[in-house]
Amino acid sequence: MLKIFSNTNFKYLLIVCAIFLIVFAIYSQVQFFSMPTDENVFADPPSKVINILPIDGFQESEGQSSGDSIPIGSLIVSINGITMTDTVSLKYALEYAPEISNVKFYDRNKNLLRTILIRKNELSKNKFSYLKSAVLILWVKPEGSSDEAGLLPGDLIISINNKEFDNAQQADELLVKSTPDSPVKYVILRGNEIVEKNVSLAKLNISLDAILRYFVSLIFLLFSLFLGLKHCEHFPIRLLSIAFLLMAPIFIPFALRGVENFFFVRLWVLVIAFSMSFSFGFLAHFLLYFPVEQKNLISRKFIVSSIYLISFAVFLLLVFSTFSRFHQLASLLSNISFIPILGYRILLNIFYRKKIIKTDKPIKRKLLVYFWILVLFTTLFILSDSNSPNYSKIFAIFFISSIGLFPFILFYFLNKYNYYGISYRIRRNFLYLLTRGLLEIISLALIIGALYILSITTIKFPNLHLVGTRIEVLNRPLPPERNIQYEKISIALLSLIFILLVIKFRTKTKNFILKKFYRTQFNYKKTANDLSELIVRNINLMDLARNVITEIQNSMFLKKAGLLILQGDKLCCVEFFNENDENLIFRVKTRYEEIFENLKNVNSILNLELLSNCIYTELSKAGYEYLLPIRYKEKLVGCLVLGQKLSETKYTNEDFEFLEIIARNIAIAIENSSLAEELAKQERLKQELEIAQRLQLASLPKEMPKVEYLSIAAIAIPALEVGGDFFDFLQKDGKLTVVVGDVSGKGISAALYMSKIQGILRTLNEFDLPLKELLVKANGLLAQNIEKNYFISAILCQFDPKTSTAILARAGHLGLYYYSKASGSVAKILPKGIVLGIAHNETFAQNIETKVLKYSKGDCFVFVTDGVIESLEGGKIISKESKLVDVITENAHLEPNVLSEKILTGICFDNQNTPLFDDLTILIVKPN
Repeated sequence: MLKIFSNTNFKYLLIVCAIFLIVFAIYSQVQFFSMPTDENVFADPPSKVINILPIDGFQESEGQSSGDSIPIGSLIVSINGITMTDTVSLKYALEYAPEISNVKFYDRNKNLLRTILIRKNELSKNKFSYLKSAVLILWVKPEGSSDEAGLLPGDLIISINNKEFDNAQQADELLVKSTPDSPVKYVILRGNEIVEKNVSLAKLNISLDAILRYFVSLIFLLFSLFLGLKHCEHFPIRLLSIAFLLMAPIFIPFALRGVENFFFVRLWVLVIAFSMSFSFGFLAHFLLYFPVEQKNLISRKFIVSSIYLISFAVFLLLVFSTFSRFHQLASLLSNISFIPILGYRILLNIFYRKKIIKTDKPIKRKLLVYFWILVLFTTLFILSDSNSPNYSKIFAIFFISSIGLFPFILFYFLNKYNYYGISYRIRRNFLYLLTRGLLEIISLALIIGALYILSITTIKFPNLHLVGTRIEVLNRPLPPERNIQYEKISIALLSLIFILLVIKFRTKTKNFILKKFYRTQFNYKKTANDLSELIVRNINLMDLARNVITEIQNSMFLKKAGLLILQGDKLCCVEFFNENDENLIFRVKTRYEEIFENLKNVNSILNLELLSNCIYTELSKAGYEYLLPIRYKEKLVGCLVLGQKLSETKYTNEDFEFLEIIARNIAIAIENSSLAEELAKQERLKQELEIAQRLQLASLPKEMPKVEYLSIAAIAIPALEVGGDFFDFLQKDGKLTVVVGDVSGKGISAALYMSKIQGILRTLNEFDLPLKELLVKANGLLAQNIEKNYFISAILCQFDPKTSTAILARAGHLGLYYYSKASGSVAKILPKGIVLGIAHNETFAQNIETKVLKYSKGDCFVFVTDGVIESLEGGKIISKESKLVDVITENAHLEPNVLSEKILTGICFDNQNTPLFDDLTILIVKPN
């Protein structure tokens, strides 16, 4: 039926029902507690037949007899199985008693039922009396009205204000109708003696268990309203809300004292009976949906219907037993009203065990533990309710307290696993304050309780007496004043010991709570020293950032933290701790300039909540609270991003001072790391250059080729450790091809490309290709494996000593300086061509031409790179090509190796103070 209500209508229904229950509960409690009370518990006696004289008897056990007796004034319950209901039953039992009778009686002194064997002559000679009016006092409240008047458990009240009664109900009605301002006259039978007592009635009597009942009732009511008003869109929550609402009035104290046939009382009885029966029905219905929806059971309509039919049957039984004055039955049924529903639910689990859907969450096991604890306290409470009122009060407190935990436990699971959209986060700071407050209350309660118990404790000391430094054993009891003195000393010592134990318990528990809620104070100095050592040990920036963030988080117990490090104006390192939002980290990396732009003129810590910058707002929403700039000599080198503490408390001034110290250490570490990385980079570059130099030297020919009719000399000098110039010789079928080239760039890459082009040319030379085709194919292979920023220039000249011809091809390199002995002059031969590696083969082939030269003895071929004919003077590049031509013309008659020395000394190193501007290579071929 709850499904037909809209959310709004259901809320109205819930509020109306809650108001109805609250109004009736308040009115009933005002009526209940305004009634006078004598602060004792009395009930109908198990029998109204008492013995006037003691009766001797015996007990038999394992064939042996032992003497026993029935004290005076005991209540004879039965004789030989005949219950003593009136004088007729008594007369009949005595007349037909056998030689040995089995007598069951209630021993008022010991407050228990006993059985004894009595011989016929002992039984017949005794006198018995039948009490027409009597109730038995079971319990007397310590220091209450009855206790002060002298009433004792086991006393029989035979009249109240000189009026007799038939049962305990009528006796209570006489008590209620008494005038509270005047003492009530009780006539009691104690043993076999009539005693009169005047009892001043208490006008207000609220016990501890009553206060606890109110508190538990309020808990159920509040949870009912909260769940029903906030989450009523879910049907299972509606069931749970109604169940909690009906459980609320169950715990409110109520009694039908002195208000018989009153409309309000009858209505309230119906409400309580309905709540006791149907609250468990709604709860059982809810458990078909929690912790997992049992679709196989819900689909069977008779299962749900049976739950409410059983609840209705329990309701009718409760109403019948209450209005029929079967008060003991009504009390018992109220305590076990949940058993029919519980039994039905267990049977369902048994019959449909194969159709029960299991949950993968550990809810069921934990709820079962709670359930069995609740069953234990319920059983103890029910058993003690009728047998031991003293223990009943204690077990009632445990029973009610354990039930009061149920809404909290259930809500914990609903919230933890996000059932039905229930997801609330309780701030850790609030939980800490609540836990600390609870600890203080418990500690104070323990001390007060112990002091109270010790204050009412009487200690009887042995016959020992302290005299100076001696202990005397007396042959008489201690004087009362001496015993009191020792008693005070002992109580004071015990009180002190207990207080110290409570203080130790409080300290231990407090330390545990501080640790649990991340409130422990850490040693700032030690942590700062540890971090300083950690910072010094970490040279790598990534390791530095990771270790620093981890140490700060572990020391200050932060939920989140981040460290951003700059090198120059670029972000070089970003490290976050416990940040799962990769998009946020990406936005920080891409928008770091916005962060550091606002930190340029800031030296102190910044509160993100006070900033309106977009990226700051995103960080604040993600749980970060502060930004701390990191500076080295006024230069911004990074910043710390600090999240909320795990304890959810605010940062203190000590925290800020500690962080500023750490920031200064981090700044020094960042600078040291940058310097270390620069040194490492230089070291790597040095190693790289050494490797490249070895590669280059390994690639250049070790010796000049031996070719008939040709003299050859070559030299290569890099401007730095490694140059991009190279030369090589290719021989095939008596022909010699000289190669001179220049790779753009320096270092290992240039050396590797130099080796690569040499390998390509040497491989292609084996196919005896014309020079142009050789260059075209080399360009095709090289273009596929060269970076865009690199290219290679080269000039190739193939000499055929047999025909005295030379074929020249150029790929973007300097031209050939050709000296003709016949003309006595130098000509620069510059065929068309573009560099290797930047153009497709078709374009490359279209821009390559070859030239054929006929040479004779005494001619000279000079190949150079631009380092030979160019120099840097005054920041300008100066051409020395004319000098080269002059040196060649003047020294062409010399051997190639001598001519190369002349070129070096006359052109390249003509000024000793001028360093090399570029790599230089000279290769000379001279026919002879």
